[in-house]
Amino acid sequence: MDKSTNQLGVIAENYNELKDLLDLALDFIKINKDYSIKVLSTSKIYNDFKAEKLLLDLKKHVDVFFIPAPKNKTFSQMNAFEKLLYVYKVKRDCINFFSDVNFVLSGIQIIFERIMYNDLRKKGVKFYVYHRHMICNSSVISKGFKKNSIFRRIVRLLSLEHLVLETSGIGCADYYFVLGNLNRDFLIENKVNKSSIFVTGSIEHDMISFEQNIVDSSKKTEVCYITGSYEWHGYMDREALQVEKIKSLVNFFCDLSNYRLTVRIHPREPRLKYEKLKEKYPFVNLEFPSSNKTILDLKKYDLLIGGISTAMFEISLINKPVLFYCFDSEKENYKEIINYLPKDVIIDDVKYINQARSIDVSNIIFHMPNQTSKSRIIKILTEHLK
Repeated sequence: MDKSTNQLGVIAENYNELKDLLDLALDFIKINKDYSIKVLSTSKIYNDFKAEKLLLDLKKHVDVFFIPAPKNKTFSQMNAFEKLLYVYKVKRDCINFFSDVNFVLSGIQIIFERIMYNDLRKKGVKFYVYHRHMICNSSVISKGFKKNSIFRRIVRLLSLEHLVLETSGIGCADYYFVLGNLNRDFLIENKVNKSSIFVTGSIEHDMISFEQNIVDSSKKTEVCYITGSYEWHGYMDREALQVEKIKSLVNFFCDLSNYRLTVRIHPREPRLKYEKLKEKYPFVNLEFPSSNKTILDLKKYDLLIGGISTAMFEISLINKPVLFYCFDSEKENYKEIINYLPKDVIIDDVKYINQARSIDVSNIIFHMPNQTSKSRIIKILTEHLK
């Protein structure tokens, strides 16, 4: 690959995020021809084979450094101290690879972006963070270690201050490209400068068809419950509530012959536990995410039920009826988002299924059918770099 005068750095946590950012970066260098792309890849760390294949297919167009995977354990299996030591070990290689970039494009929660932030900012590198999802109340390191003084002293000693997010969803950035007003307001409330925030929407929605599926009333009503990755994040209390919800849905729909229930599995959820669910209740269908965009996978359903997740708002872009299944004990975690929702679509019992309806999500997801998110971001970047 030919070296250009300027370098654009890209770092993403998963395949879908990488695909969006590479799509953006490749179009950016078509306009700004003195730039080339460097990608810091986490695909080996997270066993993301699709992301790895995508980068190998593009090796003529991008310069890639694959961060080596941990030995003996996967990154998600490590405890907080093991993650700390592993991140410290790979930090210098990450910084060296990005030492000649002019600016960095990344996702919001990425550890490997945050650990480079202080060092690269001293060299004048600007960081642009892309929010392709709603900001959620999740942290990379378990909450127990946030107040652990020994852990914090070690973090400071190793110059890894940004490893733990003080405020979930803020991350480390000079500028933010956000999904909608919900994310913008959250950032402003948490002391991010208003002039650093750009409401651009998501690149994932740029090519969505807004044609409604024609529902055949002679067929069964297709209902889909969308799971969350609570177990992966270590939120076992929320995982227990999710299990309770799935049980209630199974019991409710088992004798309703005019409905068909599908459970859509989050990419970070273990498949085995849901395959056991299928063995016990053969009438329940399972759906594992395909390579398509989430909204295209979900378009075929007549009714979507789930927690407070981006997928639920995405499907609302094409006017699908939704229900947010949320117990009272969960509402405090999502109070900022719930304030944007009509009260009647938030249920704590599946018996309220008839309250399902389409909702206006324009304050949560910014979308203009005649203008793409990608073009908005490229315009902002080009103006900043003049």
